[in-house]
Amino acid sequence: MILFRLFSFFFLLCSFGAAAPTAISLDQAFSESLKKTETLSGKDEEIKQAEEKYRQAIGGLFPTINGFASYQWQAASGGGAFSPTQQPLVKITASQPLFRGLRDFAALKQTSLLSEASQKSKEVALRQLFNDVTQSFYLVLSLEQELKNLQSQITALEKRIADLKGRIKIGRSRMTEALTVQANLSTLKGQYVQTQGQLQVAKESFSFVTGVTEEFNLKDSLALQEKLPPLSQYLESLSSRPDLKMRSLQLEAAEKGVGVAWGAHLPSIDLNGNYYFKRFGFFDQIPWDFGVSLSLPILNGGIISSRVAEANSVKMQAELAVTKTKRAAVQEIQSLYAVLQADLEQLKSLNEARDLNESNFKQQTREYRNGLVNNLEVLQALTSFEDSKRNLDRARFQTKIDYLKLETAAGHYPTTKGAR
Repeated sequence: MILFRLFSFFFLLCSFGAAAPTAISLDQAFSESLKKTETLSGKDEEIKQAEEKYRQAIGGLFPTINGFASYQWQAASGGGAFSPTQQPLVKITASQPLFRGLRDFAALKQTSLLSEASQKSKEVALRQLFNDVTQSFYLVLSLEQELKNLQSQITALEKRIADLKGRIKIGRSRMTEALTVQANLSTLKGQYVQTQGQLQVAKESFSFVTGVTEEFNLKDSLALQEKLPPLSQYLESLSSRPDLKMRSLQLEAAEKGVGVAWGAHLPSIDLNGNYYFKRFGFFDQIPWDFGVSLSLPILNGGIISSRVAEANSVKMQAELAVTKTKRAAVQEIQSLYAVLQADLEQLKSLNEARDLNESNFKQQTREYRNGLVNNLEVLQALTSFEDSKRNLDRARFQTKIDYLKLETAAGHYPTTKGAR
């Protein structure tokens, strides 16, 4: 007996000491996903690469200094000091580009624009991640509510079976009535088990997206508006969408790429200098030299012209991408807006249907006790009432998903604070 009491006391201590499930909001889930996702980390690496290319372009404007050393042996030719058999050479060479057909400046601007486009590409991935988290978050909540509704319906049927058994004993109900309710109860229990499995899968998916591995409870703080702002208000904010900004930056970069390719037609001018530590023959008395060199392309098999044509094609491709992205963005917002409007109207109808079904079930129950209706009619009223509750809850969660999709599609920063 003493051992049992000690064990019970120890169990109670462990129960009180156990950590409660973590309460997670949508914003917190999104914040956790930012720490775990590989997609954004990959985008960060793309940004680093673009930044390094920008630094490389800047480096092309500055002088280069290289060391050079060689030692050459050759057969004696009687040239004396002008052509010795041993020819050592040690020098430092410096070169400063003076003019490259403005290609270097165009390339510098191009890499800068591509670096900005990489930043916007990360924002595109971030918003897609937010939509994934939103979908997973509300799927878990929807299935949890589905289990509650199923349990409520199961409890109601169990009460009806108990009531029917009492009525059967006194001859006021038939056994077939109880069997009908029991059959419905078994079906609901099967749905309950199936929903439990779906909820487990949804929670695992949520953990994968967010990186949350410990036990958690989700808390929803999003309040929906009954009336939407006008569609024009969403369309006016298109310019803030990161995908449109990314495409525009890529188009500017493509235009600079045309300048880079065309600049190869122009001459290149460089300032070159050498300082010699060791030379051979009479040249050993000359420690340094410098000069200016000019290079003008005359014939190169049409390579430069082909590169210009290629750059123009890339530019045209970027223009088409901008146009397509704008059209797709407008179509996406219009579609999501129409879907959300339908969702809100559906919520009103489903809410009204739930209230009417509830009133009908209560009235049928009263009339059943007075012998005015049979058990089948009460069972149908109960089923309709519970189904209307489930439909309303499913629609409410789907409406929240569609609302947040519309917000992100309009370029608004992901948030769960309801209406703007």
